[in-house]
Amino acid sequence: MVPAVSRTSAVPKSAFAKPGERPDVSQHYASLAVDHVTPAPTRIVLLDDVVTQGCTLLAAASRVAEVYPQAQVRAFALVRTMSGVEVGDVADLRTGTLVCPCVGTIEFRTETGRALRTP
Repeated sequence: MVPAVSRTSAVPKSAFAKPGERPDVSQHYASLAVDHVTPAPTRIVLLDDVVTQGCTLLAAASRVAEVYPQAQVRAFALVRTMSGVEVGDVADLRTGTLVCPCVGTIEFRTETGRALRTP
């Protein structure tokens, strides 16, 4: 593991932002930098703790893809938020077991400047 993506300027924390006030992809993108690693990797996995909409991961993946255009860039998040779902449906808090693992996509929405995470 190489911590190669870093913040160069602060953005408001999404977890505390009101609806409609979360930083968009371009704000995250402008605040990130990628350190060069030698030799250049051909496969990169970005790690995140929680993904909500995916704006941060999409911005980080875009920065990484600029620096390593030949690399396959993927992301892994330990937890994804799920609106409108009861906690018991996705986790057993007694055992700490998470359920509903998935593979999905995060796409850039040009009309809003935001990310669309599916699922």
